[in-house]
Amino acid sequence: SCTCVNGETVCTHTQCPPTDCLYPTRNTGSCCAECDSCTYNDRIYSNGQRFTTPDQPCHICTCLDGTVECKRRPCPPLNCTNSHTPPGECCPKCPDCSFENRVLVDGEAFPNPVSVCEECKCVSGRIDCYPQQCPHPHCNAPLAGTCCQNNCNGEELSLQ
Repeated sequence: SCTCVNGETVCTHTQCPPTDCLYPTRNTGSCCAECDSCTYNDRIYSNGQRFTTPDQPCHICTCLDGTVECKRRPCPPLNCTNSHTPPGECCPKCPDCSFENRVLVDGEAFPNPVSVCEECKCVSGRIDCYPQQCPHPHCNAPLAGTCCQNNCNGEELSLQ
């Protein structure tokens, strides 16, 4: 700052107080750095902002009062023991399945092409097949169906 003393300009440097944060930011028009935002890898983040960085894509960083904290991104729990982490991805995955020249992702279900009353599912890299789940009929004498006996043909179950 500069002042005029006895007709002469006298300038002094502003002494900035020390900051107690790792990534202080000097705002436009301010001489001293403050801890209300974060400068991290030459980018400015506002207080409370969450972000990822190219050098750590599997981490989520948060700017909090001038300090950046980065934590590994949480991954969903898996129901398999033979998981793997594909290249370029952050979280492990259960293996996919291959069936009739088709790739199925873990958990994907499809009708069994051999037995029409069964459904199959990709589970941890293998195909498991099981009988279709049939809804309960809402009548006393349901008609036989292809797989399930739940066709009431318009007759409703009477509750007496």
